[in-house]
Amino acid sequence: MIGRRYPVGDLDPASPRLLSGAEYIGQKIRQVLLLIRGEWFLDLRLGTPWFEEVLVRNPSFEAIRATVRTKILSVPGVSSVPVLDLAFDKASRNMQIQFTAKLKNGAVVTDSVGVLVTV
Repeated sequence: MIGRRYPVGDLDPASPRLLSGAEYIGQKIRQVLLLIRGEWFLDLRLGTPWFEEVLVRNPSFEAIRATVRTKILSVPGVSSVPVLDLAFDKASRNMQIQFTAKLKNGAVVTDSVGVLVTV
């Protein structure tokens, strides 16, 4: 089907390709943020500690912001995170993370990630 849109993270079978540069690093940032600590059975230390720091009663928004910033900075090629916004929607129990990451090669990645949370 020509012109069909696939969800974020899915491959378009009509034009598979390897990512590189800023697009690749943006994908790695999304992967780091969406992987829950303990989810990958081969290394339970990997991932973002959503259950330990976010899915708790009365979460500290500054702690969440610091954790997200640290996880983004842990991606190879990222030098700084000048913009990081967290938006909570209590009705849908969703947190939207919008970020701008400056890369070591001077490029900039701007993206957003939605995470289902309990706040």
